[in-house]
Amino acid sequence: MSTPRTLALATLAAISAATSACVTDDTDGAVVPELGAGKADAADHVIDRGALAFDAPRDGEFVEDLQFDGYRLAVRDGARVRVEITRAGTAAKLDTTLFVYGPCVDGMCGTEAIAFDDDSGWSRQSRITGLELDGGEYLVVVGTHDARRRGRYRLSATCESGECVPLVPEPAACAFGEVFRDLANSTSIATTRRRVLTSPEGLTPVEVQQVIAAARSSAADDVETIEEAFEVADQGEYNQLELWDRTSNRAYVVYEFGAGDTSVGAYFFYGTTQRVAVIGDGDLQECSVSGGLAGNDCSSDDDCSVGTCVGTSPASGLGRCTDLTAYSDERDECSATAPCDLAQGLACSGLTRGDVGLCEQAWMFGSFGELESGTPVPDADPEGGVRTIDVHGLATVDTDVELRLWVSHDQPTQLVATLTNPAGNEVVVFDGPTAGAVELSIDGPVSGFSGDESVNGTWTLRVVDGVAGDTGTIERWTLRLGSRFD
Repeated sequence: MSTPRTLALATLAAISAATSACVTDDTDGAVVPELGAGKADAADHVIDRGALAFDAPRDGEFVEDLQFDGYRLAVRDGARVRVEITRAGTAAKLDTTLFVYGPCVDGMCGTEAIAFDDDSGWSRQSRITGLELDGGEYLVVVGTHDARRRGRYRLSATCESGECVPLVPEPAACAFGEVFRDLANSTSIATTRRRVLTSPEGLTPVEVQQVIAAARSSAADDVETIEEAFEVADQGEYNQLELWDRTSNRAYVVYEFGAGDTSVGAYFFYGTTQRVAVIGDGDLQECSVSGGLAGNDCSSDDDCSVGTCVGTSPASGLGRCTDLTAYSDERDECSATAPCDLAQGLACSGLTRGDVGLCEQAWMFGSFGELESGTPVPDADPEGGVRTIDVHGLATVDTDVELRLWVSHDQPTQLVATLTNPAGNEVVVFDGPTAGAVELSIDGPVSGFSGDESVNGTWTLRVVDGVAGDTGTIERWTLRLGSRFD
């Protein structure tokens, strides 16, 4: 809805009827605003009285010659409406006219009325019925037949088609999800680098300011120094995650930390101190960025409004739309201390398998899995508890495989967990009988995959309880995968 404006009534009133208004054949002798001689729009020659809502009549009064009152009516596409001057609230001897202009664009509503009425309503009042409109905003103008009458009137708008009020657009979804942990299985936001910061040592000046801002945003607004920022974090630790949004080709960084066992922190545009979201008790707040047009699932290039369909899974037939023209082909060496330039859409690939990796395009990373599985691990059953995930939208073969897994079980030494890639290669990720672990909790790289087998397709997690007596549950599991073209 346009912001209400007060228009030039004084100018209209000062000009004679011969120059400021005219009589036309198609208005039954009624006076209409003069829109010629360079006067470009109806809205410039009426008094803007603001919004007219359905079933919420507006009262007005004619107090001077050549007065035209305008009301802005917003409708959804296909609306059929009635606008009228009602008997109740209107002076008995008033002879009104009604005009409808529009649809309005950038506040301009046109020079010719799309509907007009003089006397179709009660007595000499005006009524327009069955007016079918496209979606948008319209200017409803009330006048009097000779533009010289005085008196009060009541203007009403009624919906005749059942639904006329404009649909309220859904707020744009936050690019990062609804909670911080959504990053763990986001197929749109790739976590390209993850570090645990325990001191200011090695931080760039921008990172120092980001940490301070994260602390001030969500834990202690009186923090002034980097030392104070680390003091307010539980165990003096910050989780720093560098992120790439493949839907919009934008880089971000997030700092998450505990404050009294509550997850808090803040997101920033990469390399800047411009905050774009806040973490409060694990939830995302004040998020100012949404996803872009790329990154949607696809079965062919025809499904992509941006980019092409890449990384098709043979299991589902789905890939993801990716704008490959937005990325550099640079493949320089990189390491934990010499990372790639994320601002250019590059991330270090292969560091889970060696000290030196190669800079690959950041969209080639992805996270998949389930944050809440709840899958039972049956007792003494060789089939075990099984979960699968369809990976699609990556390159062709894996460079990095990282697993986060938590299984609740009273006797984890009875459990064996394996991960199988789309090529059928099965790797043991937890061997309870030899591990002697007190819990099945994994967070790290998986070794054993060759690096030259398909990354897109079905990945299978299996947890087997080999001894009778206790049952368990796969609580959650996620994969972080890096890839490259073979």
